[in-house]
Amino acid sequence: SKTLDFPTGIIYNRRTTRGGFTMADNPNNGIIEPIRRNSNASSDKNCPSLKITNIKLDTLVPFADHPFKLYEGQQLADLVCSIRDNGVEQPIIVRSIGDKKYEILAGHNRVHAAREAGLDTVPAIIRDDLSDEDAKILVVESNFNQRSVKEMKPSELANSLHMLNEAMKKKPGYRSDLQEPEDGSQSDNRLRTMHVIGKKHDLSQATIARYIRIAQLSEGLLECLDSKMIGLGVAEQLSYLRPDEQAIVQSLVEGDTKIDLQQARELKRQSSDHELSEDEINEIIGF
Repeated sequence: SKTLDFPTGIIYNRRTTRGGFTMADNPNNGIIEPIRRNSNASSDKNCPSLKITNIKLDTLVPFADHPFKLYEGQQLADLVCSIRDNGVEQPIIVRSIGDKKYEILAGHNRVHAAREAGLDTVPAIIRDDLSDEDAKILVVESNFNQRSVKEMKPSELANSLHMLNEAMKKKPGYRSDLQEPEDGSQSDNRLRTMHVIGKKHDLSQATIARYIRIAQLSEGLLECLDSKMIGLGVAEQLSYLRPDEQAIVQSLVEGDTKIDLQQARELKRQSSDHELSEDEINEIIGF
């Protein structure tokens, strides 16, 4: 298949499309025209070369622990219709994982919709230069760049911020503590992870810390949160419970038992002392 080379740190002219690829203004060469994001971008010799190439859909696997849910309903139908009419206009981003398979870093919805549209291949950029941490950051940031955090379900925001925090705090130049040092300094001139995330996505550090904490909830309780069966404050308190305790609470919530913030705080308080039995949990919430 045809491969197109270009340096990193660029965007592309999207004036015309051909077969799903974004093409250059010059129709004589059919090559994607790179456009620098800014004049301070690194020189070509310092940028690794990337390629756009067609990749078979049956060689693609989703990113492990992908924190975002796939489109459904009308949103999926619209994307399928667009791909049938125009092809996949924006290449997905993948990395090799061996056995001729590729892990999707950006473009899970495009891949899903392309399969629904009956395509066999999609245009892709292969990023084998990324560390595991950089791959996780790309997964989260690519989704944050496509939609507002207000459009995300609480579970998506919790799991993605947790993944982003865990990846960023392993990279040089970041620190994961949520509190300023007592003397107000920032040793080694490192920036706190939460400050970086919050500034970029207009979220307070308290909000980010809350969602990262909520990521400790079981999958079932996260679904209860998405369904508004429990509130955000209650979810945060329940996240401190042990897995077996959370399972008991989940069964009660799914049975239409309402848990208020005071009850959730009491569950957390007593759980910090000893593991709660089902009878104790029932007594606390007045069941």
